[in-house]
Amino acid sequence: MRTFLRNTCTSYHYNCSSYHYSCCTFHYNCCSYYYNCYSLHCNCSVRDINYSSYNCSSYKY
Repeated sequence: MRTFLRNTCTSYHYNCSSYHYSCCTFHYNCCSYYYNCYSLHCNCSVRDINYSSYNCSSYKY
């Protein structure tokens, strides 16, 4: 399952510019393995993962 999540996150990582809300919402674990997905497109901090989820929700709208 972890490998599947990582592969999926990799795919979403490239699409984060357009689907950053999907990356943050459906691939919350992305933040653990692909920090860039959050820091670059979701404007989230690695040390503020919980707080970042709220920011990602905001960016969705």
